[in-house]
Amino acid sequence: MRFIKELLLAAIFTAVFFVVLMALLPSKARVERSLDIHHPPVQVYDVVKSFRQFPTWSPWRKRDPGISYTFSEASSGPGARASWVSSRDPYIGSGSMEVVEQREGELIRYSLDAPFRGETKTVDLRLRENETGGVLATMVMEVDYGWDLIGRVHGMYLESHVGDDLLFSLAQVKTRVESLPDVDYSDDYEETPPVLVTMNPKNVIQINGQAATNQPYSIQPTVRQFTQTLVALIDIQRLTRTGPRLAVLNRYGQNYDFTAAIPIEETEADLPENVSFGVIQGGNYLKVAHVGARWDLPRQRDMLMAWAGANGYRTNGSLFEEFLNDTGGEGENGLREADLETNLYLPVH
Repeated sequence: MRFIKELLLAAIFTAVFFVVLMALLPSKARVERSLDIHHPPVQVYDVVKSFRQFPTWSPWRKRDPGISYTFSEASSGPGARASWVSSRDPYIGSGSMEVVEQREGELIRYSLDAPFRGETKTVDLRLRENETGGVLATMVMEVDYGWDLIGRVHGMYLESHVGDDLLFSLAQVKTRVESLPDVDYSDDYEETPPVLVTMNPKNVIQINGQAATNQPYSIQPTVRQFTQTLVALIDIQRLTRTGPRLAVLNRYGQNYDFTAAIPIEETEADLPENVSFGVIQGGNYLKVAHVGARWDLPRQRDMLMAWAGANGYRTNGSLFEEFLNDTGGEGENGLREADLETNLYLPVH
């Protein structure tokens, strides 16, 4: 009997000891990961500013690529929420993240609801411009266990449980951003960002061309020469012109693969061997109206591509340019230096 009493007493003392020990453990745990992203800050913020692209960089994607998401009507700003269900990983299970604070270009703070222990959980996504003009992106998870003593023990292992998830999430953002053209569009698009328009198909008469050049604007004379040929052909064939001249850019950079075209009403006529009828497909396009010298068009294209990618659009064909006027400037470089009106259209879905 005495042995049993001593055994019970030892068990009680042991239990009290461990309870006291757990009570002395920190009530909060914190995990932080950072990664440098070598592109302009505006691109990084545009990728993460809303839940629109969250499935591509979610911290839980590494654990369960098949996780399913639902989103609130508002995709950004305080109150925006992303919810998920994972049947594969009980650690993330069913949960949600809700934006509780958002400072443009600097911080997005989320309230996290997840199955693992903790009375309150928050995740910060912090962005800070680094010395090279890129971004130091940091994710911080903080868990408050309160008087959940077992939770405090779990907090000792939070680093190993979620550290890799946070780093994976930052790496996904980095991969996405650094796949875009490295151009800062913040000033150009601050007041007039690209707009989404829906276009009907355009029948065109066209000439295909190719060029290799390290002077991006130097294909402009060729495009204009081709379209002058098309204008003359339209007059000879008595076709009905329906819009300004165009250049469809299937490939651009140092090697150009392009189509000079003019919209017309007809789709049949006797055409020379190098001229054909074509169609510019209808659908959704991101449109930018550029007023300025045509030598700046390569930068305009890169900005449009970068903005589209950072804001979650996927391209759906070739970018094309619509030349609204061709007068201005004087001499050989007139068209290169004059303030001309050009619309850029990027097909997206």
